[in-house]
Amino acid sequence: FPPRRSSDLSAASPFWHTANLFREGREWIDHALERVNAAPDIEPETHARLLAGSALMAFHAGAWDDCRTRVDQLGTTDPSGESGVLVMCLDAGLAAYGGDPAGATGKSRLALTAAQALGEPWLEGLAGMFDGFASALTGNHEEAYRRLARTPRDIGFLDLLLDVMTGAVLTCIR
Repeated sequence: FPPRRSSDLSAASPFWHTANLFREGREWIDHALERVNAAPDIEPETHARLLAGSALMAFHAGAWDDCRTRVDQLGTTDPSGESGVLVMCLDAGLAAYGGDPAGATGKSRLALTAAQALGEPWLEGLAGMFDGFASALTGNHEEAYRRLARTPRDIGFLDLLLDVMTGAVLTCIR
């Protein structure tokens, strides 16, 4: 891929998620990152989108250390942009999987607020999913259910994850 066309790879992320091709997606994105890093005039947002895509693929593949490395590389990303909100979501998820439910709750609420301000339904869904997950980890299953029920649906690849998580929380309530 030429460096300027590398941003097109971020558009393929929903495909890789839906098909559970996280490793393949990471390989393509990481290859594009190598090319972009060698290009002196690449736009910062293109670089951020590729790093965020790689981090998301690593997260879903369970490669927590790789995800953390990418999230840390994106630490200076504009928090009001799409990549910045994705970083907040992933940071909340990493806190949750790292055994810090209180930290995950705070980070997921910030991510959800930022996603809502941005008006991107898929980011609202991702942030809502992490918010519900963080609430469930604190043991507050009723709150987790309320948060998951408010999360936008009809966003493709996230719908199944949201439905499974909501069902699991309902099982805990009953």
